[in-house]
Amino acid sequence: MNSYNLGSGDRRIGFQRIGVTRGAQNYAYWDNEVIMPSLNRINGMSSLTVVTPSGVTKDANAFLRDPWFNTGFHLGVGNGSSFGPSDQWTQVTFDRPIINSTGPDGFIAGLQYLWVTPNLSPMIISTSPGNSFVFPTSGGFAGSSTDPLQQYTYTTPVATPADLVSASNTPSGTLIDPTHVLQTFDLSSMGVPPGGTVSSLYLQDWSGNGNGVSPTFIAGFPAVPEPASLALASIGLLALGRRRRE
Repeated sequence: MNSYNLGSGDRRIGFQRIGVTRGAQNYAYWDNEVIMPSLNRINGMSSLTVVTPSGVTKDANAFLRDPWFNTGFHLGVGNGSSFGPSDQWTQVTFDRPIINSTGPDGFIAGLQYLWVTPNLSPMIISTSPGNSFVFPTSGGFAGSSTDPLQQYTYTTPVATPADLVSASNTPSGTLIDPTHVLQTFDLSSMGVPPGGTVSSLYLQDWSGNGNGVSPTFIAGFPAVPEPASLALASIGLLALGRRRRE
């Protein structure tokens, strides 16, 4: 992660590269290698607050696919387990399906408020229907606190992603010293079988927790190559090397 000071007390945290162990192998993915989402549905958000440095455009997709870890929004209250028609949630659809491969299949970043204890005020991620993954938990990476961030509350209901750009919002105070949290997720924890694919995920706040964490970025990892394909690739490189020596 990189930190950029924009002046006037505004600081942005940028994602550049992430390293992760998948099976017995270590992988490192640049920001242009992960599978990005688009925010394509918002359900029942009667009141929505976004968090962003001053002067940063509140573009709908920038909240979850722009590689900045301090531009996000509060999620609606859910029921603590799965997604019901009356729940408040957001749906993201990825540029291409995420495959349930070896080890973690993606990661999510968010802003955790200093007065909130992990595990007590999380958000949940689900495939709908499916089991839910809880974020953050005590196993997540927590960074140091950042500069205060502006909060903007929408004065009209937010029913579509386009409303994030067109609907009226007003400054509603400052989020003091939030902490960045980062955690990988495994699709198996959401009930997806090995080799299964997921094109979209649903995000919502835990039941009645008062918006303890704001998601700021989510992405999937490319599938881990099968051992057979790695062997074939090695054979191909070996044969190429032999031809060059001849």
